[in-house]
Amino acid sequence: MTDGIDRTRLRRVAPVLCWSVAVVVASVVSPPSGGLSTAGPFGVGVDKWLHLGAYWGVALLAAVALRARGRRAFAAAVTVGVALGVSLELVQGTLPARSLDAADAFVNGVGALLGAATYALGRRIADARDRRRRTSE
Repeated sequence: MTDGIDRTRLRRVAPVLCWSVAVVVASVVSPPSGGLSTAGPFGVGVDKWLHLGAYWGVALLAAVALRARGRRAFAAAVTVGVALGVSLELVQGTLPARSLDAADAFVNGVGALLGAATYALGRRIADARDRRRRTSE
């Protein structure tokens, strides 16, 4: 019986672990020699959009893994994204081809907040739909 529980837990945790490993690898390898295009939507650099998306994914998947309900679970999902983002920025400060960037750390945090918020919004919509179904039956 415990084997089934462990597999279920693993299915929930594996996506956030895999995504986080991809973020770690992308954060520590040397950037392409040509660099990234500096122009992005709304005058924000492409690198910032990549940071936002990466940490949006980390927090969203962390919320899924936690089956986040309530403020504590929401805060935990955000904390996972922020902790990973700040840690990787500190690591980048020690790498010759990378640099520590406070703006990147800030955007990582914004992405984590948006990822957890996306999950929370989706959860509220699903819960409301379920309540409507139950009352109509």
